[in-house]
Amino acid sequence: MKAVGVLVCLAACVYGSAGFANPQVPREYESVPVPEGEDDPEFWRLSGQNSISRLLSAPVVDAPAKNVIVFVGDGMGISTVTASRIYRIQKGTELPGEEGSLSFEHFPYTALVKTYAVDRQVTDSAASATALFCGAKTKMAMLALSARANTSECDSAAGNELHSFIKKAQDRGMSTGLVTTTRVTHATPAALYAHSAHRDWEMDTKMPKRTRCKDIARQLVEDEPGRNMNVILGGGLAYFKDKQRGGGKRSDGLDLVDLWKKDKKNRKFVGSREELLAIDTNKTDYVLGLFSGDHMSYEDYRQDKQPSLLDMVVTAIEILRKRGDGFALMVEGGRIDHGHHENRAALALRETAEFSDAVAAALELVDLRETLVLVTADHSHAFTINGYPARGNPILGVAGVSEKDGLPYTTLSYANGPSTTKRKADANTEAVDYQQVSAVPLRLETHAGEDVALYAAGPMAHMVHGVLEQHTVAHLVDYAACLGDGARLRSRCQEQGASAAAMVAHSSLARIVIVLVSLPVSLAVLR
Repeated sequence: MKAVGVLVCLAACVYGSAGFANPQVPREYESVPVPEGEDDPEFWRLSGQNSISRLLSAPVVDAPAKNVIVFVGDGMGISTVTASRIYRIQKGTELPGEEGSLSFEHFPYTALVKTYAVDRQVTDSAASATALFCGAKTKMAMLALSARANTSECDSAAGNELHSFIKKAQDRGMSTGLVTTTRVTHATPAALYAHSAHRDWEMDTKMPKRTRCKDIARQLVEDEPGRNMNVILGGGLAYFKDKQRGGGKRSDGLDLVDLWKKDKKNRKFVGSREELLAIDTNKTDYVLGLFSGDHMSYEDYRQDKQPSLLDMVVTAIEILRKRGDGFALMVEGGRIDHGHHENRAALALRETAEFSDAVAAALELVDLRETLVLVTADHSHAFTINGYPARGNPILGVAGVSEKDGLPYTTLSYANGPSTTKRKADANTEAVDYQQVSAVPLRLETHAGEDVALYAAGPMAHMVHGVLEQHTVAHLVDYAACLGDGARLRSRCQEQGASAAAMVAHSSLARIVIVLVSLPVSLAVLR
């Protein structure tokens, strides 16, 4: 007992000394002015009451979803959402930024999602996309295969295939599509249509020698559900063209773009923003758009030849919705992830802001009484918002000065990564190519294992609450849209064509739709 008493005393002395447990507020920030009105308790009382009113009037649409859109911000962890929210408002308004919201943060229902893979505490995009789209967790690097398969073993794929909500939507006669700013064969979109023991097998030159498996690009063009998709928009043209005859990277002599064209009527292949925007969506049933040889450019570096994510989303929805039989669409903001891997926070935040704009544009084109819209991330990043920066301090700016070495440090930093930036008093931390400091030197920054957020609006969105396993998202989509097992579980799946009035459980839905686009930081401002 004496030993325990000594340990308690030592702990109290250590944690109570030198401000260790209660660090002092930096002196230079003690007298920072607060935004106008926020010193008045009445401001916060009214704000709180408005929030309660919104919560009480959240719509419940307890009927099948005619359409489903799943937005995936690749690597868009909660710290990325927070930093991007501040970044977006600071770039577009005179507001401090912290009080703003991204478009999808106005959705009425949210949950946390656990992202681990069956063999990793911290997942990759292949395993996480498989969980999100196919409804089962799997091993790292595998696409749309159960964990009974073995990573990098081609022959283990047979009999262990998993099917995405895109395949199930096609089985119901719905139009389908994918939009991404990465290669269309990259891990996240590939999990929709390809069954591969390794995510890197995107074309024949990346496959193991003497293998019987198809590369991912061929699966997209030749096999279901890829060949039946109405809309495929993104990057990666070189993975579809032969290097000898087509200027691509393939060595098997195939021109997969030509193969894609052969069995489709009313189809268009486009390779530029101008060609995409010129499409007559009323006369086009299929579109393949490959706008770069590899990944599409970061938004900060995008030239006019490439469409924006917003451009692609608008075109996709206009094509998919015209048939009237419902549609399923996956949209990926894929380069958020890449900015983080490079320790370039400015790139990641701009990509997230553009992703938010794309969500806002989609909301203007769909009816939330019949369209389920989900926004989530596949995983997070080792990215943090730190220090004690003043309210309204530039999110890409300096948070303070270290008492250890006398050098400034930024609000944003990474636990690991390739950053070679040495902290300097005169560094331009807001430059697009600035690399934030990382603690552990690595070739590329890693993902992080904390939960990510899921935001939901539309039919059955009220099921999104609490803490969910990532694979549950796919089952939620199936249930909401009467796909696969969801059609057998629901008794109301025959109401797919029900009137809008029957689909609304709360008469306040119309008001909530207006609220989604008219809160203090409106979607119009965000755009």
